[in-house]
Amino acid sequence: GGDDGELFITRPEQCAGTETFLAGPFFLIMFYSFIGLAVITDEYFEPTLALISEDLGLSPDVAGATFMAAGSSAPELLTSVVDSFISKASVGVGTILGSAMFNLLIIVSGTALFGRNKAGGPLVIQGYPLGRDSFFYMLALGVLAGVMLNDGNLCVMDSDRFEIFDNRTSQQAPGERPLCFVGLITPLEGLLLVLFYLSYILFMVYNQKIHTWLQNNFPRCVSPPPARVSITKSLDQLEDSLDRNRADSWGVGERPAMLNDDMTDAGFSDSEDDFPGNPIRSGFPNSIGGTIYWLLAFPYRLVFYLTMPSTCMKPGRCRNILLFFMNIFWITALTLLMVYFATFGGCLLSVDPFIIGIVFLAIGTSVPDALASFIVARDGHGDMAISNALGSNVFDILLGLGLPWFLSGLAFPGQVTAPEGQIDGQFVVTNGVVAGMITLVLGLLLFVGSLVIFRWRMLKPIAVLLAGYYIAFLVVIIMANRCQIPICIELDCARCGFDPTLF
Repeated sequence: GGDDGELFITRPEQCAGTETFLAGPFFLIMFYSFIGLAVITDEYFEPTLALISEDLGLSPDVAGATFMAAGSSAPELLTSVVDSFISKASVGVGTILGSAMFNLLIIVSGTALFGRNKAGGPLVIQGYPLGRDSFFYMLALGVLAGVMLNDGNLCVMDSDRFEIFDNRTSQQAPGERPLCFVGLITPLEGLLLVLFYLSYILFMVYNQKIHTWLQNNFPRCVSPPPARVSITKSLDQLEDSLDRNRADSWGVGERPAMLNDDMTDAGFSDSEDDFPGNPIRSGFPNSIGGTIYWLLAFPYRLVFYLTMPSTCMKPGRCRNILLFFMNIFWITALTLLMVYFATFGGCLLSVDPFIIGIVFLAIGTSVPDALASFIVARDGHGDMAISNALGSNVFDILLGLGLPWFLSGLAFPGQVTAPEGQIDGQFVVTNGVVAGMITLVLGLLLFVGSLVIFRWRMLKPIAVLLAGYYIAFLVVIIMANRCQIPICIELDCARCGFDPTLF
């Protein structure tokens, strides 16, 4: 199985002979793929999932925890799938953990910075949704730590990273260098993460009843639950808010042409549709920032418009299913492009794939989520923005890692060679995972502690504190990669000349 990852650049010798200056263009391609992911996730995938949720008759809570979470977290999930099935470089783990850090610190920081209530004052956060989401977030981190760190200190050979080196003996070939601190993830452990996510969905099914019971029995601690609304109504209100704010950033008085505003050439239109119309006929923005983004996004919008069935099929379940699969196709293609050029560029600059994931890919795949949260916070929905950040983390950790681990274990049985024979599963880098999880837990405690100090109001000091914590996190990651501090967060710790530890 050692050749399975050859499509992706995961070792320094694979990019030997390639000019280092090409790293710049490669990273530009990676950044450009972020725009494509933002466009398809925001303009096609999330509206498609809203329609499918309506077709299945899901309540807003369940739809939010399943389909809508999948929509906003699709880039992270597909990055993890690509990593498990193709690249096998632990870039998926890095992306998920880095994205969790970005969601927790930057999205929450932006909510404190941009959020305002209807009176223009700071947002006030309710205890129940924060407590619920924090509990499941901590649970997700605990389960992930359990499955990644329960194998002891396994080692693999540098020449074959699918063969376990028994580190209790000295049986190794002359000249072979073992790479230690890897975790073996079995399909059963991947399934365990998925089952924990299903328990989260089950909780969300009964969320309203649980909230009401807690409020009746502990009225001093729990505020009353909000009035229940249909998913169509809540999504329409959210979409109106997003459209209104997008219009401001576009610099024009109206949003780009949508299908229900402007009939397509085929003549199909529907009042429920919220897919973009022909980008050639859309309004050209007046602002400089809007113009630059419009020009960069235009090729993507044109290709998606020409290939999506929303332009040529009558609205209905068949079209919604076809839309879903076309969205998955394009998101997968863009993710493949992103991971390939990210790992290749990282190799040229001697940056570990895990670092590429935790810094660059994490930020790029989280931008759509961040923008949506900032907009709803500006509209006064602070709890929604915080729940989006923490709920996305629960989805990313439990399903974003668990599902690809489970499926790849089934797809590649017996790919790992152990002293006792062929076994199912795959390796992940565990260096830095403990440090990363402690950092995430401390970040959550910092946020909740700040809220308590400021009496549950999202004030500017909270934004400064969380943003500063995130910048310090990035500085430590980059310094560790440059061997400037004795912290190991990659597979090959011997490169820096100090003894590897879990931190």
